[in-house]
Amino acid sequence: MLGPRRRISRMRIVVALAVSAALALPALGAKKNDLGEMMGKMEAAYTEVIKAIMVSPMQDEDDISFGQAGLWSEDISKLAGELAKLSEFEKDESARAFLRRLANDAREIQGLAKLEQWEGMTAALIRLQSTCMACHKENRF
Repeated sequence: MLGPRRRISRMRIVVALAVSAALALPALGAKKNDLGEMMGKMEAAYTEVIKAIMVSPMQDEDDISFGQAGLWSEDISKLAGELAKLSEFEKDESARAFLRRLANDAREIQGLAKLEQWEGMTAALIRLQSTCMACHKENRF
């Protein structure tokens, strides 16, 4: 009687380990998903900033979306801060420097949007885009 009982115990251990491993795998991959998810959100916010600053004025001269540009720029600034905290960038001072610069560029757009300075926002958008391009060139995202 000890034989079958012992197999069941071993079987339970094997099943428990398999279930634990299966539950742990998504958690291990979550950091990479966080990076991809955040970069996706960053891209969406960047697209909306472009629409607010560049597209809306071309479609309707009276419709410069200062409020939207400010809100989406705030999202970019926050996302840059969150990205800098990820373990992928923990020891990468270059990437963190780009993210700080990106947050500053986004805050500049946000400030100019509050002042409704369209010309300044377009110049700040070019700086933000240059920061993005330089980071992606160096880090190959």
